[in-house]
This record gives sequence, structure tokens and C-alpha cells, in this order.
Amino acid sequence: MKRILALVEGQTEEGFVREVLAPTLELWISARILGVPGHKGGIRPWDRVRKELISLLREDRDAVVTTCFDYFRLPTSFPGKATIVAADPPAAKAAKLEAAMLDAIALELGESWNRGQLVPYIQMHEFEAVLFSDPVRFASGVGLPGLAASFQRIRGQFESPEHINDGATTAPSKRIEAIVTGYIKPLHGLVGALEIGLPAMRAECSHFAAWVERLEQVGKK
Repeated sequence: MKRILALVEGQTEEGFVREVLAPTLELWISARILGVPGHKGGIRPWDRVRKELISLLREDRDAVVTTCFDYFRLPTSFPGKATIVAADPPAAKAAKLEAAMLDAIALELGESWNRGQLVPYIQMHEFEAVLFSDPVRFASGVGLPGLAASFQRIRGQFESPEHINDGATTAPSKRIEAIVTGYIKPLHGLVGALEIGLPAMRAECSHFAAWVERLEQVGKK
């Protein structure tokens, strides 16, 4: 079984990898929050991310490194960000960024580097999107079953949870915060995800599902 190390944006994603991905997929996968130890998270400019990725890739050449960064508020310094077309589907935007990230790292590490060691992943549009995979279970998971209809109304406006956009007030987390008083992302995000479960997320979020499938493929080699 191949070891997988996920470089993630924050505490919620770290908990998701530990409590949902690893046990459900039965993979040897762990997460590290971007930034110095003790840092609570948050995306960084590409130069900082690049340095951390290269350090991880060199630290254990037998491991696979993946990322989990939100598209929402992703710095313009990220490879491929300047070429994104607003009208492109969410999965196409993410795929363009992921390919550009891989190319940028490969350019630094040279032709002898195994590109399969890095599996970039950009979450469209942010982690909270997957919580709309099952509005009823999400509401139940956070102890507010009466809000299921409110979550469902939001979900019903979009083709998929990954289409819920990244505006300052309309990103998935902002929509949840407008409904749930005192929303705490690391707490409510994780308990909601645990209640929803990975199968529902994979069924509703195609780009997320493709990433999970890739992790299964590389992790069980």
C-alpha cells in the first residue's frame, strides 16, 4: 500500500482526511496543514506552496503527495489562474489549475522526476460545497434538522454542489454562515461530512469523485 500525504488548506480539510477519507477508503493517508507547525490554515501565495510541495516530495520519494486547496480565494499567483475563463465549467477550471501546478513542479524537479508522485486537487469552489451533497443529512449532522429545507433550496439552484459559486457572499461557506448562527468550519464542517458520508459526496460531486478515485488507484498499488 502506497503512503499518501495530503497538503491541505486548513483544519477542516485535515480532519476530513483523517476522519472521513482515510477510514472510508482504507488508505494510508495523512494530512499536513499548509504553513508552519501550529498554523491554523489558510491558502498561501504559490511561491510558499511550491516550496512546501517540493519539500514534501523530496522528503519521501516513495510517497504520493496530493493537495486539497479551495478555488475560492485562490491567489492569482497560482499557475494557470490567469488563464481561467469564467464561463468554463467548474471541473474544467480545476483541471486547468491542477495541470499547471503539476507542470510547474515538474519543471523544477526535472525530467527524471516521476510526475505520478504528485496528485494536485483543487476543490470547487471550496470544501463546504461537498456538504450540499445531502442537505438533509448535513442539517441533521450539525444538530439543526429544521434547516434542511434552507440548505436544499440552495442546492436546488445549481447543477451540482461544485457549481455553487465563489462570490464574497455566495461561496458555499458564506451561504452556510448566513443560515447557521455561529457556524464553526472545523467543527460543523467535519460533523456534517461524517453524517453525509463519502458515497453521497462522490455521487454528487464529479470532480471530487475523480480525485478520490485517483487516490484509491495510487494508494492501493
